[in-house]
Amino acid sequence: MGCYSDSVIKPNIELSDNAFKITLPNINYYASMIDVNVSDRERKVVALLKDTESISRKDIEDALCISQATAILLLRDMQKKRLITRVGSGKSLRYTLD
Repeated sequence: MGCYSDSVIKPNIELSDNAFKITLPNINYYASMIDVNVSDRERKVVALLKDTESISRKDIEDALCISQATAILLLRDMQKKRLITRVGSGKSLRYTLD
């Protein structure tokens, strides 16, 4: 896990009753993809998430000085790119690094 501490994309660990599966992302592939496909706003959100465990939509609106609609679209795009994960629902909805 230490090798992925600075990476935006983290290893995925799946557990079952009698086994576990660890999927290690190719850092070189994702680094080149992130450099090309990630906007400045997305980079700022990732930087915010590196400082905290999770963040709310409102936190992103305030930090980036953007509207609610823009924040929603930004977060949706970041989820599609698998940069962030949605945790919870309703008023307790938060986002974490994937």
